[in-house]
Amino acid sequence: MSIKYKIALLFALLASIILSIVGLSVFFFSAKERDNTFKTRLGNRAWSTAKIAAAVRDGKYTIVSNLDTASVASLDNKSITVLDNQNKP
Repeated sequence: MSIKYKIALLFALLASIILSIVGLSVFFFSAKERDNTFKTRLGNRAWSTAKIAAAVRDGKYTIVSNLDTASVASLDNKSITVLDNQNKP
């Protein structure tokens, strides 16, 4: 095997390893960021729903459903349940 083929093979192997490492690190860091963003948004939504539910005294939670339908990231087949200290709706 000539030296130019050895150099080309070594370069291809080294470039493949570097690209694989960069690609995997981008994948894992973006997955971690998506997970953190989802948990933050979920926590904020739960906090705002709890504040609204605590402010409502008459038991009519139509404002919560109005806020859910107006939100940008509304999901199909979701439900919101507000629980008290004894885990009762």
